[in-house]
Amino acid sequence: MTYKDIASVVNTHFPEFAGTIEPTTTYSDLDFDSLVLVELGVVLSRIHSVAIEEQDLVAANSFSGAAELVNRLIEERAAVVASADRR
Repeated sequence: MTYKDIASVVNTHFPEFAGTIEPTTTYSDLDFDSLVLVELGVVLSRIHSVAIEEQDLVAANSFSGAAELVNRLIEERAAVVASADRR
């Protein structure tokens, strides 16, 4: 997952915020409020089958940071599944 994937989700699910999103674009650059961040977290959680906490998404601060967060959560989930499969 890259920031472009996050941008695609934003463009699809939040067209009012669609525009040019670069890796360093922050949520405040697009005037995201906490409700939009919660909704983005829900959408990304559903797409990638991971649990994204609002505070983690806020801490990510940018779209590249959000992509890194989702990638980390996907890797953690894969590790848990692999561990369970070995039992």
